Amino acid sequence: EMKFTGAVESPYDPRTYDFDMLAGEVSLPESAKYSVPDVGIYMQNQIPDCVNEAVYKGGEIVNFKELGKHIKLSPRGGHAVCMKKTGLPLGSGMYPRVAMDFAREGLFLAEDIVHDTTLSEAEYINWTPTAEQKQRASLYKIDGYAQVDCNEQSIKKAIYYATQSRNFVIALMRVGNTYWIAPDGSTTWSKDKILPIQRPKQITSGHEILFDEYFYKNGRLCIGFINSWSEEWADNGRGWFYFDEHQDLIPEILVGYDSKSLIEVFPVFTYNFKFNLKKGDRGQDVVALQKALARFGFFKVTATGYYGEVTEQAVTDFQEAYASEVLAPFGLKKGTGYFGYYSRQKMNNLLK
Repeated sequence: EMKFTGAVESPYDPRTYDFDMLAGEVSLPESAKYSVPDVGIYMQNQIPDCVNEAVYKGGEIVNFKELGKHIKLSPRGGHAVCMKKTGLPLGSGMYPRVAMDFAREGLFLAEDIVHDTTLSEAEYINWTPTAEQKQRASLYKIDGYAQVDCNEQSIKKAIYYATQSRNFVIALMRVGNTYWIAPDGSTTWSKDKILPIQRPKQITSGHEILFDEYFYKNGRLCIGFINSWSEEWADNGRGWFYFDEHQDLIPEILVGYDSKSLIEVFPVFTYNFKFNLKKGDRGQDVVALQKALARFGFFKVTATGYYGEVTEQAVTDFQEAYASEVLAPFGLKKGTGYFGYYSRQKMNNLLK
């Protein structure tokens, strides 16, 4: 019997980056797909948490690219520590951003870190890693994550970025029986009968999957994904659907990212700041400043074009990160939040 618990859409968090703001405009190819070797499919009937399975599978892809070898991670352990953190009962639905927060904090659990892979979920909750195990777990973390708008360009941009860097894209889907019932009414997991996944007439649950490919077929955008039910499902645990049929059934998409690869994959984000900026200013220069600060990890909300307290603090953090070039000429050690000559000069050099 197939089992899965429903993933739950994350509560709104204004601190989450918008990926379009980070990446800027870019020309994308007609298709993109992960080139890493097959890292296998988790068996969700053994580990009932589709969110952690998607995040941890993404973590394995990340670490294969980073370390050149397959590190088997433990979504069962991730499920347990997330449940402990949130206070939710074991086996209940999970917010995708909670699992991504753990990944960002360096709490990916590798099976070789936990050692005893026979531990139950309840025992994982009470398991306390040693300092050495925590240090090793920190090797597997992601640098950050951003939300992705549910439109063709934004999703393509996120998947393309993930395939070109050491990152991944997860999506919360509203799913129904078309994932296991063919158009002729037969119950099956055969790829020849259920792919492409048809739009379900009745939604049965929320389900987290990992987007690993996009391509066009008959002029329509198609999204390929890794599922967590079994390697026996569809095409060795992978499936695909027409985006236009499912667009309104995707309430949340998140992409892991790091500033270094953003600049490498999307090097076209440039801007020349000619004028000083300060708290209270508005306009396109402020939008560009907010996007630039976000690109380097200093601005954590959506660009508004208003230079308020959040922008002032982001500028302060930027100045202190480059204190020797921005503050030292004035004999300062702490940032001022005023985007003046030396701050402009440093930002313009970074954006060249």
